[in-house]
Amino acid sequence: MKRTLIFAECRQIQPKKRSLLHQLYNPGESPHILAIRPHQYVHTAWQGDVPVAAIASDYTDYATDQIIRLTHEAYRDRYVFRGLLDRLIREICRNSIRDTTLLLHVKQDRDQDKRRMFEVLGFDPYHETVTYTLPLIPFQKYTYENWSLHVDYFATHSSWLAYRNQYAHMLTDVLPLTASRLLEHEHRQEVFHSLKLKGKIVGIMRSRIGSGRLDVYEFHVSGNDELIQEAVSFIQQEFYFRFRSLEQIRVTLTSLQPELRYALIRQGGSPTQAGAYTMIKEVAPSAPSFPLN
Repeated sequence: MKRTLIFAECRQIQPKKRSLLHQLYNPGESPHILAIRPHQYVHTAWQGDVPVAAIASDYTDYATDQIIRLTHEAYRDRYVFRGLLDRLIREICRNSIRDTTLLLHVKQDRDQDKRRMFEVLGFDPYHETVTYTLPLIPFQKYTYENWSLHVDYFATHSSWLAYRNQYAHMLTDVLPLTASRLLEHEHRQEVFHSLKLKGKIVGIMRSRIGSGRLDVYEFHVSGNDELIQEAVSFIQQEFYFRFRSLEQIRVTLTSLQPELRYALIRQGGSPTQAGAYTMIKEVAPSAPSFPLN
């Protein structure tokens, strides 16, 4: 006899049972399921005490649009997961008073049909991300005298933020950053760099160093191929001297940055793991229903 499926948001589940959600994920990859922030939710499907599917959502309101990020998808049964996601989308439509953008981040894996499943639910592919390892090498060029790399702190972030948001649609995070969200990144001990050529910003980086490695989450350089190539080589030698204990760094780029990806590969960069893809779905509020007379 089949057990009834139960759909519930994580806060509705007792903490002891809630911890069973870790069974759906690889170690270290599950969303926060105990200390959940007010604007974050974890939507789940259960069969008795067995978690069957889950997905996390993060609600962020902007001045003109509502953005909801969907991450940490996991399931034992794809049909149950599809039902869970469909319920979530219908709930968003019912509760929204304006158009909403759903931004779905999904890791690539051996499940070749996963992307098709999201497309059936109305999600359109936007871009893919790939993480590269880039060796740190002490290149020496006289033109490096024209380059500089600056750390930007929250109090002096305006130029960094303006440049970053100009190219936001090409980056991993896709959306423009607000000052408050930038502060959240800083609280996570992330570092913001401005790359300058003759005093003018031509690139930015958002990264974090820890556990003996440097992860660059966002990196962009604007200019012709020659400028981008030299920018990458300058970064290699600059970090070589700044972080003597590191032999390489990890840099994440998207499919909308082909020139920068090519420059990284020419400088010795190589993909390290399966990437991720971002998909987008626009949903409108449900039309109000009125009782018939």
